[in-house]
Amino acid sequence: MRPGITYLAGALAGLALASLGMLALIPSQHTSESILQIHQVRNPSLEPMLHSIKSRAALANLILSHNLYAERRQIEPMEDTVEHMRERIRASQNEDRITLAFTHHDPAVAQRITSALTASFLDEFNREQRNQNAIWTQTWTDASDAAANAWTQAAENARTNASPRATYDVELARQHYAAMKEKLAASKVDAMLLKRQLGPRLEILDLGSLPSSHTTLWPLPLTGLLLGLFVTALARGYQ
Repeated sequence: MRPGITYLAGALAGLALASLGMLALIPSQHTSESILQIHQVRNPSLEPMLHSIKSRAALANLILSHNLYAERRQIEPMEDTVEHMRERIRASQNEDRITLAFTHHDPAVAQRITSALTASFLDEFNREQRNQNAIWTQTWTDASDAAANAWTQAAENARTNASPRATYDVELARQHYAAMKEKLAASKVDAMLLKRQLGPRLEILDLGSLPSSHTTLWPLPLTGLLLGLFVTALARGYQ
């Protein structure tokens, strides 16, 4: 048999053996997804909340509470384990839809962690909405108080210094106060809607769907080729 054909046959044999062996060794990877629909959010950019659920503190808490990567944690720092987990999380936004996904070799774990990530994201979203509402409510409360004082002062000036300009200032102050009170009333309505979950919110379209699976196969052909060439060369050396 010619040397070229011998090497080719050996490489093909090695490829077949390595592929079978590595298929048995490489675990399948399962990905679970959650899909959320955004409703009544004026600024739909939720990137800060997506970033928050992948923070070191958030992921370390998930790792410990669900006892993830126990073997890895015995041989590497928590920071490395957190980064390993972060690489297996996919969080993206497409206009008014949010997709959260997690990949793990255990399908039950993939689904459970995806559900946990979704719950954390919802908590972050609701907290952010309440915080923003509280900030605006306080802002309009302060503005209303200031406008009321300005109206009182303008009315006092009009009584002591009657003039068309003073009358105009009183009316202007009154209108400004009315506008601030309207803003404050709207903010209080928003707070009530948030409390009843009728205002800005996220609707869960799919909570931790059943995982799909895939296996990483790209190392197999290269490993098989190298193994086949090595075996062939070794065999020729003994001839």
